Amino acid sequence: MDLLDDADAFFPALLDAIANAEKSINLLFYIDSPGARVDQVHDALIAAVKRGVTVRLLVDAVGSKPLLKNRQAMHALKSAGVQVSAALPVHFPRQLFARVDIRNHRKLVVIDSKIAFTGSMNLADPTVFKKSANVGRWVDIMARVRGPAVHALDLLFALDWCVEHDDENLHAARPKNPETPGGIPIQILSSGPGDDPDDLRRVLLQSIYAAREEIVISTPYFVPDDTLLTSLITASLRGVDVTIIVPDRVDSKLVAHASRSYYDDLIAAGVHIRHFTLGLLHAKTAVIDNRLTLIGSANLDRRSLWINFELSLFAHDESTAAAMRKIQNRYIAASMPITIDTWGRRPLHWRLIDNAAQLLAPIL
Repeated sequence: MDLLDDADAFFPALLDAIANAEKSINLLFYIDSPGARVDQVHDALIAAVKRGVTVRLLVDAVGSKPLLKNRQAMHALKSAGVQVSAALPVHFPRQLFARVDIRNHRKLVVIDSKIAFTGSMNLADPTVFKKSANVGRWVDIMARVRGPAVHALDLLFALDWCVEHDDENLHAARPKNPETPGGIPIQILSSGPGDDPDDLRRVLLQSIYAAREEIVISTPYFVPDDTLLTSLITASLRGVDVTIIVPDRVDSKLVAHASRSYYDDLIAAGVHIRHFTLGLLHAKTAVIDNRLTLIGSANLDRRSLWINFELSLFAHDESTAAAMRKIQNRYIAASMPITIDTWGRRPLHWRLIDNAAQLLAPIL
C-alpha cells in the first residue's frame, strides 16, 4: 500500500491504472463532479470500454447531482457503454418511504481485482470544485492498495452495486480468496445501515483507549458523540499526546460552529487543536502510537458514525504510519494552534452560536 497525498498524485495514478486495465473497472464515489481532470477520467473510462473493458460507475444520487444532471456527460458515458448507476435514489415515490438522509459516502476504485484506490477524495478536481464556497482548495488523500485486501474492496463494491442491480456477470467475476498474504496487515471496515451500526465507532474507541504515546487525527468535520469526545479527553489526561487538525474554513458554517463548541473541554484536557489554513483539509486520517494508521471516507461526526455508508482502511504497520505522519506533519506546519488564551478571548456571541449549533449535532 502507498499513499497518494493530493489530487496531483491521485489523478495521474488513477488515469494510468485505467489505461492499463484489461478486464474490469469498478468505481464508487459519493461525488462525481465533471470538470478539469474528472473529464479526463471520464474520457479514459470511455476509451477502456472501447477496448473491451467492463466499466461500472456507481455514484451517490445526492452527492453526484453535478454528474447525474449533466446531460452531455451522462450521454457520453452511457452511449459509450459505461454502466452508470445512482446509489440510493431519492426520486418520487421512493422519497415517501425511504430515508433520504442516508447516503453512500464511500470513495473506491477497483481495477481488474488487482489494484484499488480508497480514501477521502471524491471524483472532483480541487482546482475547480466548489470554488464559490470560498474555502480554498480541497486537500485529500487516497491509498493505492494491492494484494489480498483488494479482494475485500472488490467484494464491497459488488455488494453496493447489487443493491441497485441484479448483475450476474459481476457475481461470476468475484475472484477466489488469495492464497499469498500481503506485506502489510490491512483491515477493511465497511460501515453503514447494512452493517452493525456500532462497528466503526467501536474500533475507533478501542484504538484510542489503547493508545499510550500519541494520537494525531485530521478530519474536515469534527462533531463527535459523547463517547468519542470522552475517549480523546481521557487519552490526553493519561499522558497521550493528542492532536486534532481541522480546516480553518469549511463549506458548512453550522458544522464549523458545532465543531468549535467542543474546543473548551478538549483544550482544558491538553488536547492540541490546530486549524489548517491552506484550504479545506478534507483528509480523514489518524495515526496512533506510530503503529496504526486510519484512512477512509468517514468524518468524526454523527452522520459518518451512525448514518452513512462509509469505508475505512486500517493499516497495522510502522512504515505506513511513518509515511502518514510525514503527511500529517505537513498539515500541522500549514496550520495555526488554538490555545486556551486565544480561544478564551472569543466574543460572547460566538460562544452562544457555537453552543446553539451543538444542539443540532445529532443531525449534522
